[in-house]
Amino acid sequence: MRKVFLLMVGAFLLMSSLVYAGPHDDCTLCHGVHSGQGPVILTEAPNYTTINPKTGKPMKRIGALCLACHAEEPDGAGYRPVDLNHTHPVGFRPDPTKVVLPAESRGFPGEEEDLTCNGCHNQHPSNTNYMYLRWPSDDGGDLSKFCVHCHPKQSNEEIKREAGVQ
Repeated sequence: MRKVFLLMVGAFLLMSSLVYAGPHDDCTLCHGVHSGQGPVILTEAPNYTTINPKTGKPMKRIGALCLACHAEEPDGAGYRPVDLNHTHPVGFRPDPTKVVLPAESRGFPGEEEDLTCNGCHNQHPSNTNYMYLRWPSDDGGDLSKFCVHCHPKQSNEEIKREAGVQ
């Protein structure tokens, strides 16, 4: 009887997690309980071979985790690969007189002040924004509504007001 109860609870938890999973199939797309290779039981090992063009060094913790999937093979899994030469720079500490890192975009311990991939992207399935962006951007049609969160000094008052940024 206890096994049946545990199976029912497990099935309920699995089904409820799939309902709220959003665009991803489920957590196992990135996390593998029995096959985890990196921190937080990620299914891919961190990529410490791809060189960050901004710093000339391999990516640090968060970037290495992201590039495990989002770099060209053989360094990464080749899933929607990111070319670090043609995207917003990451893996460095931005000038605080020009950039404001909102609390929700701060990195892991030791990288709190660095601009990392997850500064712009919230990778978890509950995020339904375009390209997993941290804030809405009208499906990429109006990135000013997104960029204002870190670049309020470069944005006009109307955009700040629309995005709820002071």
